[in-house]
Order: sequence, then structure tokens, then C-alpha cells
Amino acid sequence: MFRLGRTFDGDMWGRPQTRGFLWGVGTAMAGYFLWPAVKEAVRPATKGVVRGAMVAGDRFRYAMGHAREGIEDVVAEAQFERMRDAVGDKVEDVAESVVDAFHPKPEH
Repeated sequence: MFRLGRTFDGDMWGRPQTRGFLWGVGTAMAGYFLWPAVKEAVRPATKGVVRGAMVAGDRFRYAMGHAREGIEDVVAEAQFERMRDAVGDKVEDVAESVVDAFHPKPEH
């Protein structure tokens, strides 16, 4: 005898596919009916988590701003000292040449 499709053996509820489908339908129905109550119960906790994340973000930005200012100060000081050393050497060279021009050293 030729049959199309699957045969029904009478044990539809014991199949894993059927159990999974029923669990999905049950969960969807429970979620539909319980969602308003769950949403109202979870809302304060969610707001608290978001508020805490915002405070942590503000504190992180504040700390990073201070760290950046500190690094910028160190870089500016190093640039100033480097420029002072470069200009200082040139000033000393010019000062020596001016002194030599007006006060020549006696030759022996």
C-alpha cells in the first residue's frame, strides 16, 4: 500500500517536537498575560541599573578628564624645558660672541 506523508501512530504528545511546541505556546501565553505585571515589577530595578550606569559613566569621564589634564601638563612642561634648553644654548653662544667682540682675549 502506498502512503504519502507520515503515519499517525497515536503518540503525538510524547514526541520531542510536540513537547517543544507546547512549551513555546505556553510560554508565549504566560508572557502575554503576565507581561504587564512583570514590566511594572522590573521597571524600578531597570531604572536603578540605568541610573547607576549613568553615574559610573560620569565618574569615568571626570577621572579621564583629570588624567588628560595631568598628561597635558607634563607634556607642556617637557616642551617648555626643551625649548628653554634650545634657546638657552643659543643665548649663551650669542652672549659669548658679543663679549668676545667687545672684550677680546689677550693672546699669549
